Amino acid sequence: PQEQIARRVFKRQRQAVISMLREAKMKAEVEELRSVESKLAKGSKRSGMHAAYSARILLEGVANHLFPPTKEKWVGRDKQERSLGAKDFKNRLIAFVEKRLTGQLEGEEFRAFVGTLDLVMRWTGGGPHGSHEPDDAEHLYTRLLDALSVIARAYAAQSA
Repeated sequence: PQEQIARRVFKRQRQAVISMLREAKMKAEVEELRSVESKLAKGSKRSGMHAAYSARILLEGVANHLFPPTKEKWVGRDKQERSLGAKDFKNRLIAFVEKRLTGQLEGEEFRAFVGTLDLVMRWTGGGPHGSHEPDDAEHLYTRLLDALSVIARAYAAQSA
């Protein structure tokens, strides 16, 4: 029963992400997600490293589409001023979610999203020194889907 529940949750999450990418016409990002999955299926440390890089390209593409770079600064809930330039795609993803889900994603749930995104960013930015063992990479892929599913929820709120 636990495996069935986990499989259903995973399937729903992945479908929400794919639906958002397709609806937003992010064809390259759909392909990048498939590339991550294909690389992880190989099960080697080297393929895990390549999957992490593909995941980074995926996140950057999503950010560029949903919250394009700007010279403006963003002051988030924590009252910290953050850059929203081209290299600051993590900040742009957080700002997108925060703007779209104000009043819906609060407290611990918002902090969990930011923490998950931080964890995924460490994986995707670790280069050859990151955690790319097959089990770690697969776990981090599920965390990537966690973060992207919150972004998909924010996208759906924007579209509604």
